[in-house]
Amino acid sequence: MANQINLSYSDILKGIQEELARGSDEEARGKICEQIAMLSFEMAKLKQKQKVYAAALRRQGSGTPGGASHAASDLPQFAQIDMRDALDALDGFYALEYGNEGPYRWTGPGSTVRFRVWVDRSVPMQLDATMYSFGDERNRSEITLKVNGVEVPVRCGDKVIRSEAFPVSDETGATEIMFNIPHIFRPADQGQEDTRMLGVAFAGLKISPAST
Repeated sequence: MANQINLSYSDILKGIQEELARGSDEEARGKICEQIAMLSFEMAKLKQKQKVYAAALRRQGSGTPGGASHAASDLPQFAQIDMRDALDALDGFYALEYGNEGPYRWTGPGSTVRFRVWVDRSVPMQLDATMYSFGDERNRSEITLKVNGVEVPVRCGDKVIRSEAFPVSDETGATEIMFNIPHIFRPADQGQEDTRMLGVAFAGLKISPAST
């Protein structure tokens, strides 16, 4: 079902019917359930994004200090990016891949990657990123993070990156989360078939109020 944005309803329906016809009734039921679950997931994510964007627009349109404070409270104090999310939130990533632990995306070919999130910055927030791989092990101790251009210290565990609290801000607009991955590599140089330049592989990212 991927890459079907430009197809017509008839094309999509025909494709689903042909896919279901190739398997048994049990396989068809499984595929239908999978499609319904994926559509429900995507609808829920779209509805949440609409609420966040609407709150952000209200905040940007507030002309008085009182109005801005009220609108800021409409922005969520939690943001989560699933690697299956639309690419408009991501910059500097390769296509979605799947492993034993779920979906992930490698960064590359450059060393800088960006996430964009709409979140309430009037309170201290922190980042937790779940990693599929750090690639070159030196990245674990040398990766750096900037939030709207301000460097924020991070600590890397086995499969997690956790930041210190972001600086509190009343700025409007999306928050830009930028990682610099100092060590990139080419799997082909290690005898593998993959010729891409890779940094690290993210499995997910969330922004939430900083723990005390």
